[in-house]
Formats: sequence, C-alpha cells, structure tokens
Amino acid sequence: IIHLLSVNPDLQRRGIGTALVSAVEAELRRRHAPSASVTVTEKSAGFWRKQGFDVLPVYLMVKRRLS
Repeated sequence: IIHLLSVNPDLQRRGIGTALVSAVEAELRRRHAPSASVTVTEKSAGFWRKQGFDVLPVYLMVKRRLS
C-alpha cells in the first residue's frame, strides 16, 4: 500500500510524483509484490489514474476518536 506520498503543491507538475511512483513500483517489483494499492483524494485521483491505477469499489472508513 502506498500511503501518504505527496509532492508540495508549489513543486507539482515537474515529474517529481511520477518519479516517486516509479521508484516505489521498482522496489515493489524487486520484492515480488503482486500488486500495489494507494489511498487517494478526489483531487489526486486523476494523477493516480495516469500512473495506471484503477478505482476499486470499496469504502475506507475511520473512527477518529477512540475514547
């Protein structure tokens, strides 16, 4: 799972994110991982689609306070 990978908004659209994803994918291939998944926001989903990721019909839920 790729989690919390981001690029400073002032530095986006320079290929940094694509380079980071390529590096992560290379490491996952080295470890013989069968697949990769990523947590995204609605705003970043387009970037991840361009990287070859598909949307899955699942829900991610969180309970923010465990009191």
